[in-house]
Amino acid sequence: MIRVGFRFDRRDASTLRALSARVRSGELSNHHAAVFDNAAAAAETGEPLIVECEDRAEALLLADGYPRFGVSRPIIDELAGFIAPN
Repeated sequence: MIRVGFRFDRRDASTLRALSARVRSGELSNHHAAVFDNAAAAAETGEPLIVECEDRAEALLLADGYPRFGVSRPIIDELAGFIAPN
């Protein structure tokens, strides 16, 4: 297990909140609202969202998934020895 920090663009906070609302309304049924809520909070504060992943590949896949929803790809911060290309 590795830990990485996702840094989101502050301008994406409202989009992330809207995605959370869509999950709660049932429009995005295979997702968890808390994921988007936590990402929105990270975008608003500028602090990284701490994510635990099995390995580097999973971290990269998770980061690469956000643009599917109209959100900028988060920058991946090094935590616990993990280095990712940004």
